[in-house]
Amino acid sequence: MVDEASVNGRGTARVPGSSSAEFEGVAEFVDDLASLAELQAKLAALDFRDAARKSAVPSVLTAAGLTVVVASIPVALLGAGWLLATALMIHQGWAMVLTAGVAAAVGGAVAVVGGMRLSHSFDSFRRSRQQLWVNLAWIRAVLVQSARPHGRRRC
Repeated sequence: MVDEASVNGRGTARVPGSSSAEFEGVAEFVDDLASLAELQAKLAALDFRDAARKSAVPSVLTAAGLTVVVASIPVALLGAGWLLATALMIHQGWAMVLTAGVAAAVGGAVAVVGGMRLSHSFDSFRRSRQQLWVNLAWIRAVLVQSARPHGRRRC
């Protein structure tokens, strides 16, 4: 018959406006949403692998730099401070402060370089975020379209 239809080859013929047709339409929409969620999860996993690969070296650099900063403070105060105090004939306290400041500046510079590279490692998640917004816009459009009465159209 003319008013029977099979959509996307799924199921048997339906009569438009019947409760079974509406139920199948909702079921197809939910199936599409599940497929969309699965694809979104796959894209996020791919982006996570890309970000992890890109962030490995910057993470090591940042950790190494911060380790140097922390470990250099007592070493600098005890070792180089005494040498500096002797060489410049200044009080040992001031010599230790100067030595620690130089070591902390060098370690901080290494940490800053690593941190700057680390911030760009997660740019690959931009792809997932953009696709998520596209998917959400599609869902909204489908829901708005399905909420309209079939006989009237907005202009």
